[in-house]
Amino acid sequence: MIGLQASEREMSLLHTREYEMNNQNVEHAIIKQIEPLDVQGSTGIVQVIVKNINLICFSSSFVQFASITAEKKIRVILSLMTTQYSKNKEINPIKNIKSFQKSQTPNHCVLTGQVIGLKRKNNDFSEDKVKEKKIDTNILFYAIVDCNVHINVEILEKDIPQIGEFINAEGRLNIRLE
Repeated sequence: MIGLQASEREMSLLHTREYEMNNQNVEHAIIKQIEPLDVQGSTGIVQVIVKNINLICFSSSFVQFASITAEKKIRVILSLMTTQYSKNKEINPIKNIKSFQKSQTPNHCVLTGQVIGLKRKNNDFSEDKVKEKKIDTNILFYAIVDCNVHINVEILEKDIPQIGEFINAEGRLNIRLE
């Protein structure tokens, strides 16, 4: 019986750690503006304020946001579809995030932050679909980065940073509801 209780305790701790990992990248945001990008309204731009930082994000499932009014508080997950990535070699790097328009992309983002966690990226594609669509299967992980806002940054498996390291990343800032 004692062994069973220890096992239950261990399972409880495991579930708690898993919950914390899954929720450390959820942010509270205030919606400022929502704008569809296509006629069908399937994609769009969502402008939010997170921790007093104005962010302009892309949503590939814009329908989720269509019924949300401005100034409403919501829980979101932010991720960066990385185009450039490097480990930060500065002695005292400063956490920072900026989103802006670059080459007709209104949701471009540059960030510097500390890696606080790593998780495998969920991939909904079967191997056949990967072959058909020629999807880059090297992107397997998200580094959860604290840049004053928690962002899931796509990282190639060969480039996985250590927890505690600072990184610089650039790419498209995506948003989805929790």
